[in-house]
Amino acid sequence: MLIVLVGAILIGAVLSLRLNVIVLIPATCAALMIVAVSGTARGDSFWYIASTMVVVVTALQLGYLGGSVFLAVTGSRRASNRSREEVSARMTRPI
Repeated sequence: MLIVLVGAILIGAVLSLRLNVIVLIPATCAALMIVAVSGTARGDSFWYIASTMVVVVTALQLGYLGGSVFLAVTGSRRASNRSREEVSARMTRPI
């Protein structure tokens, strides 16, 4: 279960770096199908599969949130550095 948890967090973080929040809908559906099929194939109980589904969906969303926060923190630094460079370039440009 720990591998599934870490994998879902990482997948959520990667999705947040490139795509909008809408991508969580198909990603959640795909994750739920994968968990259901693999749990059924292994012969796990219903409650184990259901709890794994809850953990995977939660981890996917938390990973997306963490990636979005990371992107907001690092993106704001990039934007502020870029704006400073643009201002200094405009100031040194001849009129």
